Amino acid sequence: MPLIQQYSALPDSQIVIWRIEEELSYFDKDDLIAPELRSELATLHPIKQRDYLVSRFLYKECLGIDPVKNLRKDSYGKTWTNIPNLFVSISHTKQWIAIAQAHRNVGLDIQSYENKIEQIAFKFMSDEEMEQLELWNISFDRIKLLCLYWSLKEAAYKCYGKKELIFKRDIKVTCLFELGSQRPVLSVVVNKLDQNFKYQVYYELQENFALVLVSE
Repeated sequence: MPLIQQYSALPDSQIVIWRIEEELSYFDKDDLIAPELRSELATLHPIKQRDYLVSRFLYKECLGIDPVKNLRKDSYGKTWTNIPNLFVSISHTKQWIAIAQAHRNVGLDIQSYENKIEQIAFKFMSDEEMEQLELWNISFDRIKLLCLYWSLKEAAYKCYGKKELIFKRDIKVTCLFELGSQRPVLSVVVNKLDQNFKYQVYYELQENFALVLVSE
């Protein structure tokens, strides 16, 4: 059986994390995808097919959302529900997939730890954010922190829900160190079109991945 976690993070939200160990055929059920989308799904890479089907499986089996009747994608590729006041978000990395639901707009991201993120950090981290990393307790691994910042910006991007964001310029992360705590409070703001969108942040640094949920 795969490892599975299901819990509440931010208020009025649920996160489900699943480690995929099954074959694609395990999830390829008629009640997980509308017939008119099946031909489109068949054109995707098998891993993308699997991730799509697993996310729909989890929404149906764990959260009681019918993926055929209730899940839709908009022109930006963001997944929505047609259930009033219910929002969703999906993320996957390697063999892990995570889904979220909440009663306000959310963005979810899960990111496996990869050493190569060090090579691209300059593309998404501002100088100020790089300085923030130096303030974290030395027991935190630098690669894990870079993956956390990437995951946080990706989650904010998903919550914002539109294209044309430059991570380094338009998404700003701030960490606040509270007295007596080794775990900083993180906040993230999207600055776009002379507007500021500030999101509430929940984050984890698990053994294999960073996980972030942001909400309006």
